[in-house]
Amino acid sequence: MKKHRKYHMRLICYTLVLVGIAGLIAFSCFNTWQKIYENRRLKEELEQKYSNLVDKEETLSGEVVKLQDPEYAAKYAREKYLYSKDGELIIDMSQLQE
Repeated sequence: MKKHRKYHMRLICYTLVLVGIAGLIAFSCFNTWQKIYENRRLKEELEQKYSNLVDKEETLSGEVVKLQDPEYAAKYAREKYLYSKDGELIIDMSQLQE
């Protein structure tokens, strides 16, 4: 009877240890999958930002090329910063709409 009881106690201890190890493995796998999911989401977000920045860089590069032309630069300065030629009157429409 003692051997039988000792055997059951040992079996219960082994079972508890195995269940504990299986729980730790499951917890570890869950955390790993959660990190993978978060990294994929972050990667997609960063790829979208990168794509937007590349588009903006292309736009600005085109603007740099255009601004190297003196006529375009003068026109741009008159429109953007309200500079005028001699005898020219500038009316800012954005202030009139308020």
